[in-house]
Amino acid sequence: MPEFELVDYKVLDKIGEGSFSEVYRIKHKRTGFFYAAKKLNKVFVDSAEALQCSEIQVMKVLDYHPNVVSFVDILHDELNGSLTLIMELMDMSMYDYIKNRKRCLSEKRVKRFLFQIVSGLHHLHRNGIFHRDIKPENILIKIPHKLKESELVQLADFGSICSVHQHPPYSAYISTRWYRSPECLLTSGYYGPKMDIWAIGCCFYEMLTLNPLFPGENELDQLHLIHEVVGSPSAAVLAKFRHLNELNYEFPKRKPTGFRVLIPLLSHYGVDVLNRTLAYVPEARISTAKLLQHVYFEDIW
Repeated sequence: MPEFELVDYKVLDKIGEGSFSEVYRIKHKRTGFFYAAKKLNKVFVDSAEALQCSEIQVMKVLDYHPNVVSFVDILHDELNGSLTLIMELMDMSMYDYIKNRKRCLSEKRVKRFLFQIVSGLHHLHRNGIFHRDIKPENILIKIPHKLKESELVQLADFGSICSVHQHPPYSAYISTRWYRSPECLLTSGYYGPKMDIWAIGCCFYEMLTLNPLFPGENELDQLHLIHEVVGSPSAAVLAKFRHLNELNYEFPKRKPTGFRVLIPLLSHYGVDVLNRTLAYVPEARISTAKLLQHVYFEDIW
């Protein structure tokens, strides 16, 4: 049984945990509605400190959006300093949804998922926030119970969010390695919202193939895997990054394998989305606004 209690809610069971929190399924005692409770590991000495939590700060900036997880209650226990965020209960993470599948999802279904993920991310970006840790574990899905309904997909976990109004260098070690963009790997914290676009491209590939695109064992291996797929950066590109990093990387020249080779049955526009989200230089990467308008999604508009 869970080792903590919540006012007005019955704690049922643990449904997930990460480095900084645990998530429980709970039931409101009066209404009988089910929710998810995210209990942060950090101790907050008072309510004023709790209100500075990044996930609460997001709530102050963002209006409701169907593809961004929203909180319905905030509970701070002043006796033990715990902070618990009450949110809509989703069925599982995208990671859990795809990890045990024997067959790949159809491109049409993945496209619907991707459009919702990009829609949620666009809501963050246009409000001056970038996520910094997009990965399948931080994408939630709700399975429909009626035949004509579609899955609902939401972006979650805002523990690493950053404002575009802050100025780099940011924290150098951010984002989960497999979804970390080249500028995150090659500089000491000089990155921006386009790092989220790179992670979106990685997630798109993973939803299509059920396998991570760049499962590097360390940062150098991560870069080598990236170069195998998209090609090694030119001397000019490396020079652009070099003054932002104390390390002096040199890489063997590699021609890109290309996504058409990796996913031969993917549609032409699907390949184009991968190429545009996984452009090596952040300035060349597509924005969320333009991605939502990409012809790939014309059957969803």
